[in-house]
Amino acid sequence: MFKIVPRGFPREMWVIFAGDVITSLGMSMVFIFLSVYFNLVLGISLTVLGLIWMATDVSSFFSQIIGGALADHFGRKRLMELSLFLRGAIWVGIGFVDSTSTLAILIVVSGVVASIFWPASSAMVTDIIPHERRAEAFGLWRIGGNLGWGMGAMIGGVLAALSYKLVFIVGGISNIAFGFLVLMLLKETLPSKVDIDKVEQKAKGILNTFKDYRTVLYDRRFVLFVMIGVLIELLYSQSNTTLPVYAVGQNIINTRELGYIWALNGWSIVIFQMSITSYIEKRNISRMLAVGSLIYAMSFLVLLNATGFGMMLLFMSVFTFAEMIIAPIQMTFVANNAPEDMRGRYMGFFSLAWGLGGSTGPFIGGRIIDVYS
Repeated sequence: MFKIVPRGFPREMWVIFAGDVITSLGMSMVFIFLSVYFNLVLGISLTVLGLIWMATDVSSFFSQIIGGALADHFGRKRLMELSLFLRGAIWVGIGFVDSTSTLAILIVVSGVVASIFWPASSAMVTDIIPHERRAEAFGLWRIGGNLGWGMGAMIGGVLAALSYKLVFIVGGISNIAFGFLVLMLLKETLPSKVDIDKVEQKAKGILNTFKDYRTVLYDRRFVLFVMIGVLIELLYSQSNTTLPVYAVGQNIINTRELGYIWALNGWSIVIFQMSITSYIEKRNISRMLAVGSLIYAMSFLVLLNATGFGMMLLFMSVFTFAEMIIAPIQMTFVANNAPEDMRGRYMGFFSLAWGLGGSTGPFIGGRIIDVYS
């Protein structure tokens, strides 16, 4: 039988799980249909759209680095609350803005605000979950996100057909709802029982907290892992930026079918992620990372030959299988290699993979489509 729901996790983990379901529902609406809206409705070229994504991701990278240090200094909960409430307000505001330039600015700002949530929440999960169960916990976290992602993809297809403003409004409300869950149900988890050296280190102040990123840079094995992550993200970033525009713009599928495609992604992860995680956590991490990367490449070969809904379903099936292998490996590697007093900074620095790959990928992909299509 498939192992879907694990047992024995603390309540805080389930609060994070529930909140991730809620926010991912709204997030999938925004990120799946945003590129379609900008390109096919507003007429913005994919090159310009790629530049917007690049500005968003570059800004988000630096804010994640800062967010990781702040999470280690001020605590996880405060950063999570700040990010969720601000992002929710910005997304609701986007629903009432018609100016293209203003929309672009708000999207960049929302990305910056959103990016401080990830290192804080990841550090919180690492704080509350013992070493031997972290792969399982991060797998569960992905299930929550993808359960919401699958539902949001289908709902977003319906809302986008009615009004794209509804997509942003619902997305904003989902973030605000999770913010209240964090406010009312979660407690701070920043480790307090540390040795004398760590106490003295913290007493140096927030400036030295940022300076301690040098320790991360000296971890050559970790830096190499991040560089590999950049290459993976370069490919993965096409999935919710250029891919929707390509698939809908080339009349391979319509917007409703686009929602179904991404629902398959989310719900497949819900059903199979824990079983796959249980298998790969007993295997060599480097080998599994190589296998997952190869399967990613194979999925895009399927996409090149896609002519209809059926082939797009096949593409997403292969793509999702690769995602289920790579994602928990990445999170587990970071969590297990980060010193207790530097978890936020390690999580924040790992965002380099998302920042560089995620920022350059959409621009490169968009430019290629604009020039050769």
